[in-house]
Amino acid sequence: MPLEKGATRQDYYRSTLFIPNRRKTVQILFSSIDTRQHSIPLNSKFQQPRVRQQNQSFLVLNNIAKDSNFGFLLRTANAFGAVPIVVGRKRYSRGGAAAGTSRTPVFHFLTLDEAVDFVKKHDARILGIEIMPQARPVHQQPFVGPTAFVVGNEGEGLNDRQKAICDEFVYIPQYGNAVSLNINLATGIVLHHFALWANYAESPREGEKFFLPPEEVVKQS
Repeated sequence: MPLEKGATRQDYYRSTLFIPNRRKTVQILFSSIDTRQHSIPLNSKFQQPRVRQQNQSFLVLNNIAKDSNFGFLLRTANAFGAVPIVVGRKRYSRGGAAAGTSRTPVFHFLTLDEAVDFVKKHDARILGIEIMPQARPVHQQPFVGPTAFVVGNEGEGLNDRQKAICDEFVYIPQYGNAVSLNINLATGIVLHHFALWANYAESPREGEKFFLPPEEVVKQS
């Protein structure tokens, strides 16, 4: 895919995520963003993520180990109105997202610092999803406005760098003897609580599924 006039190769990698297909490698442009201004499209025919005027949620995906979990997390973010932010150079497969990747535009940054700068420009607090002594139970909905949620690695949880960028932490109370929840399940519960708190409009339903207008599908090259 050619670069637009004025765009650099670094901008291209910032805005493109490569996802291998079973039969061939397809290139999906999830976001068209220059990290210096967060608004310049490299190719206008691709859909950009929608950022709500108020109480937008973001999901920062950094250091995810499993491709399937990455796909599930994209699908979950979409379902609950969150804007996914992918950090780093790792190439993920679509995994468990099914057709969700074609419906889920994301922002992509090379570094965590760039992602933090971006969400702060949208006046978002950063909440880590982690079982910690200072974490607040998510059912109390300790939200005050736009919020970026950070999830950790499946095995190790949030690392020190991820914890350092968080303003606060939330956790999900459990009532059995499992030590923790699957990363996607935990993220879904938290994002659902935020969507309820933010009073997001429910998506329309058609039959036994939620309805997706054709223009909402992200085009593939």
